[in-house]
Amino acid sequence: RDKIMNLKGRNFLTLKDFTPEEITYLIDLSAEVKAKKKNGEPVEVAHQVCIFYAVTHGFLKDVAVADVHEFEVGLYEYMDANGAGVLQAIRDTGKLAPETEEELKKALTTYTQQFLKSK
Repeated sequence: RDKIMNLKGRNFLTLKDFTPEEITYLIDLSAEVKAKKKNGEPVEVAHQVCIFYAVTHGFLKDVAVADVHEFEVGLYEYMDANGAGVLQAIRDTGKLAPETEEELKKALTTYTQQFLKSK
């Protein structure tokens, strides 16, 4: 821990904030990302930011565990079509700036509502 991190304004969750299904999903997602990377099929970092943000900020709380993969694939497609500015900002800066985060929240809210209505 040689480097001091500025954590001001950050929202951190603990394992108690997740259901067992959400924890399992995060572990599986991490393994899937590693496997894709190993097989030469990396998930773009901007997409990873979107799905990890969605999971850690409760956007999947009403999504059935069996539907999570479908949610994830659809989210990538939705963000490519409707959240290009968010994705580009993440690519350009390597960060999730506050204004980009707000746009991501809006996109996730809209996508999640649409996804849940389709179920």
